[in-house]
Amino acid sequence: GALGYTVGKLVKNKIPFFRGIPDNVDTDQLKSLGAAMAASGAVALYHVENVTPDADKVNKNGLEKITITDEDLKETYEKLNTGENPDIIIIGCPHASIREIRRIADKLQGKKVRKPLWICTSRVVRDLAEKIGLLDVIEKAGANIVADTCMVVAPIEKMGYKTTAVNSGKAANYLPGFCKQNVVFQNIDELVRRAIQ
Repeated sequence: GALGYTVGKLVKNKIPFFRGIPDNVDTDQLKSLGAAMAASGAVALYHVENVTPDADKVNKNGLEKITITDEDLKETYEKLNTGENPDIIIIGCPHASIREIRRIADKLQGKKVRKPLWICTSRVVRDLAEKIGLLDVIEKAGANIVADTCMVVAPIEKMGYKTTAVNSGKAANYLPGFCKQNVVFQNIDELVRRAIQ
């Protein structure tokens, strides 16, 4: 998410070509990258060397080179983190995949959340999570799976929430304006840890 947000700000509506992203990057990471670039810029398409289809067909001659450093990513996290102590934790903007829901359920197994934890996903993925027992684990922990909506369009500010923790560069970009939220931007593991501590 942080990489996508940073690159989107820099390239605006161009088509970035990434080098240096590991070949074993998963679709959830690519989803997060693309969503954050679209939110901070207007990136509709991108290529990742050795990963995305047609990346090998891109003419690399004359491409502008942009290097993103750890310091750049740190600055992005600092910019997007406008809050400290979240009232609610929401994962899934764009919608959480079944792999992400399984990961969350594994971390919640036998535990109870101490802060509201919502997981936004599609109806199809929610139904699959129910069918394979993940919904039960999540609900027993006191968390919720919300289908067919996104936190960015939910009236969370009217529900009394002022600070929302998210795993999404896209949500971190939109929540302050759309929902008047302070944001805590962290990865899924850190967010689940926050929910149960």
